[in-house]
Amino acid sequence: MIFQAIDNIRRSNIRYLLTTTYPAGRNRAIRTGDFFSIDLSAPPYNFPPPIKVLDDYVPPFDRRQLALWEIESLRKA
Repeated sequence: MIFQAIDNIRRSNIRYLLTTTYPAGRNRAIRTGDFFSIDLSAPPYNFPPPIKVLDDYVPPFDRRQLALWEIESLRKA
């Protein structure tokens, strides 16, 4: 389902995507509705480096970031 969502974003007319990513997250298959800390820059998503990153966490929780991508860069990736 995540690949369908990413494809919808790539086909849209929006210019930017601002979303949460976990730089040390473990990407894995889950059941719909479960949670995992996704790293959008790692396989299988392989997003390019974001334009801007804002740390969005408080220790001892997992390092979380808000990352900004230009949609055109996701279309090329």
